Amino acid sequence: MALYAPAFVEEFFFRGIIQGKLERALGQNKPWLYSGILFGLAHFTTNFFGPLWYSKGENIAGAVVLLVQQTVFGWVYGIIYVKTRSLLPGVVGHYIQDGRLGSIIALIFS
Repeated sequence: MALYAPAFVEEFFFRGIIQGKLERALGQNKPWLYSGILFGLAHFTTNFFGPLWYSKGENIAGAVVLLVQQTVFGWVYGIIYVKTRSLLPGVVGHYIQDGRLGSIIALIFS
């Protein structure tokens, strides 16, 4: 359940709500950029103070790289949402990404 919930909840919130409202206010050209940045920043505490921080050995460079990666994935999911007008591709991509990351963290701590 821990792998399913974040993918759906985050995509619904960042693409369905935030990006949707930004598109109504600004048009479709830039909201994916802003929602991707917010998506990356939403993971800041997990990267620098949470389980990902400890799984990376409390490494600032690793946390920054992860933050950039999450921002880029936010942009990709945002573009996918603009092109498909569906949350499903983003949820599936997010689920696959979280599953890969979850597998890596499980290997580190086992």
